[in-house]
Parts: sequence; structure tokens; C-alpha cells
Amino acid sequence: MTIRKYVTDSTPMEVEEIQDAKVRNAVLRLKQLKNHDHDLQSCYYWYAHEKFNFEAAAARLQCEGPAAVSQESHKDEFDTDSTQTGVFPAEIWHIISAKLENDELISLRSTNRGLADIAAEYLVQTIRLDTSFESFARFQNIANHSLLRKGVTKITFEAGLLGNVGCIHNYSRHFDRPEHADFKPQPRSLAEKSDRADRLYARSMAKFEKEVEEKYLAYRNVFEAQQLLVEGPKDHFMRCIEDFPRLEEVALQTDGLCSHTMSRQFRDKYLTDCAVPLNRYSSHTAWQLQMILRPGIKRLTARHLSPKFFDGKDNRNLQWLQARFEHLAVLRLSFRQDLEEDAADDAASVPVRSRMLKNTCLNDVLESAVNLKTLAVDFSGTERTAASLAQITHQISFPHLEQLNLDFFEAAEDVLLRFLKAQPKLHSVSLGFIVLTAGSWASLVRDMRTDLELKGCSLWGVLEDPTGIYCTDLCDRDMWVDGDRFTLEMALDMHITDKTNNYSNTGCKDEAEFDLCWNPIHRYDDNDFRDDEDLEFEFGPVDGDEDDESDTDLSLASSTEEDADEDDESLPDLEEITTTPMSVE
Repeated sequence: MTIRKYVTDSTPMEVEEIQDAKVRNAVLRLKQLKNHDHDLQSCYYWYAHEKFNFEAAAARLQCEGPAAVSQESHKDEFDTDSTQTGVFPAEIWHIISAKLENDELISLRSTNRGLADIAAEYLVQTIRLDTSFESFARFQNIANHSLLRKGVTKITFEAGLLGNVGCIHNYSRHFDRPEHADFKPQPRSLAEKSDRADRLYARSMAKFEKEVEEKYLAYRNVFEAQQLLVEGPKDHFMRCIEDFPRLEEVALQTDGLCSHTMSRQFRDKYLTDCAVPLNRYSSHTAWQLQMILRPGIKRLTARHLSPKFFDGKDNRNLQWLQARFEHLAVLRLSFRQDLEEDAADDAASVPVRSRMLKNTCLNDVLESAVNLKTLAVDFSGTERTAASLAQITHQISFPHLEQLNLDFFEAAEDVLLRFLKAQPKLHSVSLGFIVLTAGSWASLVRDMRTDLELKGCSLWGVLEDPTGIYCTDLCDRDMWVDGDRFTLEMALDMHITDKTNNYSNTGCKDEAEFDLCWNPIHRYDDNDFRDDEDLEFEFGPVDGDEDDESDTDLSLASSTEEDADEDDESLPDLEEITTTPMSVE
């Protein structure tokens, strides 16, 4: 029972609100004392102030006289007595707590009640959810905790669903793969054959089959419980997301790039040895992102998202989407529409990406995100024709956009250049596996150098245009001979961003000659870039024989992996916190 609401406003206290019977009886006895007429909240206040000592509270009330204790004096004494922040005010302790690790926060909370309340707000900053009753229940426990919920700034939804493996034979077949040979007993070679070896192998196989059966039953239990949650009413679990006042970031991910990107809770629950039958389709990500996305979010990352999220169905109309995207500063979307159930078996000649984007409002939604500083859109995951840039951006101008990452797209040269030039604050660009349907990469690289002021530019993967294909991981032959591994990607970055190297200091008579001699795409056509294996065979390995990585790679995959590592470091043991609610006394 807290008295702050009765101290700071004029709400009258009712007897029924005192839940503890012993405290309620004591307060009523204090109110019935002779020679005074204190109200109920004054009696309760002094009883709590005297550490629930009835005699001390009665003496205090007898001395005060009728209605002598004002609400303002309650407020002052309550704040002074409860915060106990020592020589520093509460604001300083909030700054300190924000910089402490979890074990240091736990130590700080043991100091006194005031510091315990302050430090509790910084114990849980990131929550990781998975599609299970237990995870949703922990999430609700944190949301219902008046202090823990104040520090939550990010929610990561590990939304991977288990696949439906109907029988144990299909489940155990996963262990027959060569890479999992260590999990399964192997028969002896002919040279080692003996009756004893056969008995040991039969015993080991029986033990292995029993373990697989137990694991399969455990998997089926988790799968059926997950399906019960998915098919039943699940929205009510997420209504408490509105209770996090500082929530700024949400992230949705299905099957991660590797198990290290998943939280410990997810690995312990689903990664049963090597058999992880995750659902390969992405249609479920539409309702999963709908549950965690709310207005006011500043950063959104959605990996392997279904384009159906933008189809305007299930209450996700244009106004609903615009209200949730207009405040975004960071947006990373990775689509996997080729994994949709209705598209996987479709043998139509129309490319899946283009077909599935045709009836979406993604363009209008992005146009409303006027506060974006970082935008990453990725359509990897299939070998079919890339999505059209016009379907996604339609020449939108983002007034604050600084970083842009586009992967697996097709566009005409003039459309792509016009879109890049429309961003007034753009200083870092990453383009991967881009197909130019018209124009050439040679002229686009020239115009990007002259028309854009970029500090970083990563053109990676395989770049195509009507005249050729350019593999950006091929190495500069002359640089290899000089002992340096210098790829086409690195050469393009340097050529576009380094304006100090121009025709006036290279001996060229004009910009046209400079472009012809120094543009890496022209040099690629002249066979100046070769495969590193061929160069190593011809000239030997480079000094150190280490692969350099571009610092300007803004790929969506690397960004989400780094975010996941940071999440694991900042996440406390939520099971311990939420199953036994932390005391703030």
C-alpha cells in the first residue's frame, strides 16, 4: 500500500483500500481516538511514518490536534523519508544508475529503500520474447511491475515458430547428416568387427534411440503448446506493451543467421542438440510485428518480414501504419516473401518479389517516415529478379536521412541516381546486388562521385547492368603484386568518396580522361581485377594473407547481429526477476 497518491493530491482515502486487515483495524482505532478529528489518510500516514507502531502514532496524533497535519507537510516528510539518497539528489542517482552494470545495480539496491527504487528502474532495459506462454507471462510480469517497466527501452521478439514434424522418423533423420555424425553412434569398421564391438554398438544405438525419442516428445510438447498460443487469442498478452513509458525500439526476428544471435532462453527452449525444425515460412511475422509495434517507436528492425504486413488487412490500414512509422529514426526491413506458403509452390513466371509488392502500401508508409536517419531495405533470400526500386521509394525525399542500405534491387540508372540526390543529408550509402535495367555502372559511379558528397560508399556483391556483370570481391592485380589485397568494393569506395584525387593531379587533361583511366569499372573491363586464387597462384600470397573488411559496410545482416550481441550483454536473468517479483522495499 502506498500513500503517495493521497499525499500529492486531494483524493480521499477509503477504508476498503487498506488491504491489510491488521493495518486497517489499527488505522480505524487511531481515527476513533478522543479529542481529535483527523481524517483517514492522516491516521494512515502517521501509522506508516512511525513504522506501524500504534502507540507512537497515537501520541503523534494526540499532540497534533484536529486536522493539524496538512497534505503539504505529508508530501515533504514522505519525500524526505522515503528517498534516502544521501548527499546526492535523486536526479544524480538516476544518472549514475544508467551507467552501472546489473551486478552493480543489485548492490546499489541493497543500500536503502530510496536507492532500491531508483536502481530498479535500470535493471531491465531489453526484453526478449519468444512465442510461448512462459515468455509472454514474464513479459506481463515486468509490465505490471511499477519500477521495472520504467527502464525498458527495447523489445526483441524472437518470433521463430517450430515446424510440424509429424513423426519421430523424420525427426531422427536429421541426425543422419554427415555434419552431425558425432551425435549418433557409428558402426565399427570391418577391421574392428567383433562380438563385443557389435554388442557395444547395439547398446549405444538403443541408448541413442531412447534419447531421440525423449527429445522428440519434448519437441512435440513445445510445438503443440506453441500452436495452441498461435491459433488462440494472443493479442491480450501484448496489451500491456502500452505500459512501458520509455520504449523506443522494437525488433522482430525469426530464424537467426546463427544460434549466437538468439537469447539464452530461446536456445535452452528450442535448440535441442542439432535438430531445430523451425518453420520456413514467414507469413506469421505479419501479426507478430503488429502486436509489438506501437506509435512513438524510434527504431524498428524486422528481419525476414512478410510483405503481407503492408497489405492493408487485419486492421493494418494505411492510417494505422503511418501512425507507427512517422516517428521512426532508424528503420531496417528484411523481407523474405519468397518463403510465403502461397508463393512457394507458385510456378508462375512473374517474379515473386515484384508480384507480392504490387498491392502493398509500403511506398505510402515510407513516405510518411519523414524523421528517418537510417534506412535499410533488404530483399535477399532468392535468386529471382530483384524488387524494383520504384515500387519501394517512388523518389521519396527523406529530409534527415544520413545512412542508406539497399540490397537486392533493380532500377534504371537515372532513377537510382535521382533518388540518391534527393536525400539532402545523405553521407553513407551501401548498395548490394543491384541490377541496373538501363544505363551502366561506369556512368553511375562517375555521377555518384561528382554529384554526391559521401563519406562512405559500399557497392558490394554482384553488380549488373545491360553491358556486364561486376563481382566486387575480385582483387586489384597491381595492388596484389605490391603486397596488398585491394578489392573492387574498396576501390569503388575510395574512388567515389576521395575527391582529392582528380584529373589536375593525375596528369589527365580533363574529367573524361580521368574517368576513363581511374574509374574502377573501366579498369574491371580491362581485366585489372582478378580472382584472389588466381592471383595467389600467379604471384603468391599477399603479406599477412588476411582479408580486409570494409568499415563502410552497412549491411542489414551485420547490423542486426551486432544489435543481438548488445542485447545479450544487457539482458539480466528475466526468469529469476519475473517468476519471483523483485522486492523494492
